[in-house]
Amino acid sequence: MPVALAVVAPVLSVPVAELKPVRVSRAGRECPVCASAPCSSPLDCAAEFSAHVWVACADCAGTGWDSTGMAIWCRVCGGSKIVEG
Repeated sequence: MPVALAVVAPVLSVPVAELKPVRVSRAGRECPVCASAPCSSPLDCAAEFSAHVWVACADCAGTGWDSTGMAIWCRVCGGSKIVEG
């Protein structure tokens, strides 16, 4: 039994000419050393990272997510999941 597929154009309440582009934040997790996203100096931060002891963030329990629901990333570790110990 043949089946025909019909493509239906979406109905917009706003004319296409008036639609504006949506800005999407591409900011990722912060670097645990320099606290910037993306890391400003990966080689220097890697050397600094290996020179210190790091532990799981106590505020987010090492998940990197914000536990208050007010932001995406943890406010203490910036989403890096670790803090200097």
